[in-house]
Amino acid sequence: MSASPRTRNFALWLSLPIAMAAARNLHISGPVSAAALANAQNLVDIWSRWMPALFHPIQISAAEIICPGNDPSFGHDLMLYSGGVDSTYSLLKNYINTSTPVSLLTIHGMDYQTTDQNRFEKLKNKIKPLTTQIRGKHYFIKSNAADVMSKFGINGGIGHGFHLFGNLFLFEDDYTCGAIAADCTPTLDFIISPWGTNHLTNPMFSSERFHIKTLDSDIDRAEKVGKLLALDGKEHALAALTFCKNRQSRPENCGMCSKCIRTKAMFYTETGAIPDIFAERSFKPTDLAEIDLSRRGERALVLDLLASARRNDKAREFEWLEKQIKRKPKPKSKPRLKKLLKKLPF
Repeated sequence: MSASPRTRNFALWLSLPIAMAAARNLHISGPVSAAALANAQNLVDIWSRWMPALFHPIQISAAEIICPGNDPSFGHDLMLYSGGVDSTYSLLKNYINTSTPVSLLTIHGMDYQTTDQNRFEKLKNKIKPLTTQIRGKHYFIKSNAADVMSKFGINGGIGHGFHLFGNLFLFEDDYTCGAIAADCTPTLDFIISPWGTNHLTNPMFSSERFHIKTLDSDIDRAEKVGKLLALDGKEHALAALTFCKNRQSRPENCGMCSKCIRTKAMFYTETGAIPDIFAERSFKPTDLAEIDLSRRGERALVLDLLASARRNDKAREFEWLEKQIKRKPKPKSKPRLKKLLKKLPF
C-alpha cells in the first residue's frame, strides 16, 4: 500500500453520508479527483431523494481538483472479504479456482466492533485456510467510521457502502479495481431499497483510475449456497463461512438466529442436507416461523428461499411460508429466540 494516497477520495466517500445527515456542505481539505467529485454530487442527489428525512441536498468542494493518471498498479483486483456466503462464493469461483491474482481487504469495525479484538482474531484464524490460497495480499483495516455514522442516525444497512468503498479507496494508487460480492440480484434491489450497496450506486464510487466491480449479481443467495458445494475447494470455503447475527457466537454460527436459520434452509432446499458449520445443526422448515417478515432484508431473502424450494421440488414443504409472505407483515417480537440464544455455549 502506498504511504499516502495522492487523492483524498477515500475521505470524500467516508464523510459524505455524515455531511448529508448533518445538512452541511462538504469541503475536502486536499486533492479530490474530478470524476469522484462529480459522482459524489450524483450520490447526494440520489440519497437525498431516497431518504429525505435523513439525508439533505448539499454541495461538495475540495481544496484541489486533479485528474490522476493511470500509473502502474499491482494489475489485479482488490476484493472485500468478510467470510460471508456471498464473498466466499465469489472469492472461490472468480479467483482461487481460476488462479486469478487478487488481494483481499477485511475491515474490523463492521460485523465486529473495533473493541472486539478477540473475536476478530478468531475470524482471521477461521478464514486463513481459505484466504492463504490467493495470489495476492490480504490487508486488515480497523475503522470506526460505522460508529461515527451511527451518531448521526446512519445505521449499518445504509452507511456500509460508503464505509466499504471509502476504505477500498485507501488503495487507489495501488489497484485499479475494487471488487465486492453482490448482496442480492438486481431484482431484489427493488425490494430492499434503500440499501447501502446496490447495483445503481456501487459503480458511482469511482475515479479516473479506480472503479468498483460487483461480482456474481446474476444468481441469488440460495443458488450461491448450492453452487458453493459444487466448487473445488469447498471444504476450506465451508470452514470459512461466518454469517451469524448473534455477536456472542461470532465467528462461529449459532444456528438459531434468523440469518443462520435462513442459511440452513437454503442449504436444505438446494442440497437436501445441512453442513456441519452450525452449533445447532438441526433444521425443519417450520423453524422459519422465527423470521420477521416485516423486515425488508429478511423478506427479500425468504423470497429467494421460496424460489429455491420451487426449483428443487420442495415447494410443498414451504406452502405455509408462501401464504404467510403474501400477507401484510407484522413486526415480530423475539423473546423466545433471545432465551434460546442465552443457552448456547459461547
